[in-house]
Amino acid sequence: MKHTLGKRVKQLAEISEAWADIVPSELSQHTALEGLSRSVLTVAVDTASHRYKLQQSLDAGLMKKIQDRYKGPLNKIRIIPRQFRKTDEAGADRYEFYLPMQD
Repeated sequence: MKHTLGKRVKQLAEISEAWADIVPSELSQHTALEGLSRSVLTVAVDTASHRYKLQQSLDAGLMKKIQDRYKGPLNKIRIIPRQFRKTDEAGADRYEFYLPMQD
């Protein structure tokens, strides 16, 4: 289990670093990486307009740049809507997810 968890943490760190370096900051500040499973990266986006811009950027070559930079398999980026705050009480950048209630 320790080996499996360590490998997963390393993968997430690598993809997170690639994301931070490649995705433009005006777009990345409206996103949060939620997970990586079976070569699919799930990315939360706070507004529909930023979701559209991200999808357009991915289709225009951003996906290829991320795949080239990330050493592991990455076949798809799934974009999902989420609401989250961008600052905490002290004004520091911080993402907190407010997940909808499940029935």
